[in-house]
Amino acid sequence: MYKRSFLNAIRIFAVLSSILLTVVTSLRIFNIIIYEGSILTLDNFIAIFENLIAIFLALLIVIYPQKLEFLAIVSFMYSFNCLILDSNNPIGILMYSLGVIVLYIRGFFINSKKKKLSIMLITYVLLLFCEFRFGLEIFINSILNKLGYTLVLAVIIFLLMYKHDTDSKNNSSTKILNLSLYQDLVINDVVLLQKVLENKQYKVIASEVLRSEGTIRNRLNKVYDILGVMDRMGFISTYMGYEIVFKDEEKKESLPKAKNLPYKKKKKKKKKKKKKKK
Repeated sequence: MYKRSFLNAIRIFAVLSSILLTVVTSLRIFNIIIYEGSILTLDNFIAIFENLIAIFLALLIVIYPQKLEFLAIVSFMYSFNCLILDSNNPIGILMYSLGVIVLYIRGFFINSKKKKLSIMLITYVLLLFCEFRFGLEIFINSILNKLGYTLVLAVIIFLLMYKHDTDSKNNSSTKILNLSLYQDLVINDVVLLQKVLENKQYKVIASEVLRSEGTIRNRLNKVYDILGVMDRMGFISTYMGYEIVFKDEEKKESLPKAKNLPYKKKKKKKKKKKKKKK
């Protein structure tokens, strides 16, 4: 998922999205100035404000394509707008589903999966009931259509998640991350990465290995880059359930020694005092 081709594709989508949103926002502002006598209504203000936020987040994705949570923020923002203010627009359901899928990919549901999915479901149901303010008849007709879209999307999401979990279980016998196969990684990194998989915060890890939080953060960022997972959440979502080892004696000899790493305590050389001969 974090290969260069994937990240470049995300960048392209983000650039195209930012261009499209910029054009749409500019046209809306132009129409307000020309045809509406510079009167900024609440709907126009919300639409322009949302688009500006989305453009900003799209530019951040261009710089940090691995930060897919920015895409989730945009998806939920537009889904709330459509489901509350423009309930006839079915894209609100699609955007909400996209946000859930992005969070799943980023490992948001690794811990407390059932609880978080329940919160997402309850939030979605509450958004659907916002249309009740237009009357019971309109609400019933609209909710039936939306439930049809929701059911189809729920089945798609369920099948994707089920396939992902099944593939992970089927490959459980080969789920080993051998750090000795990566140049510049050493046996000390095993402990750090195991603690990351336990979802421990950097300050907790730092206290346990008796080093500073900044030192641990810098080292792990370097390790993430070597492994090609870009960041903490990328590593957790990619290697959750893996056994981390360092098992190649021949390779280990060619790797840099732990004494060159910032979190390894260096032994101070004792200076021998020369006794003066009387």
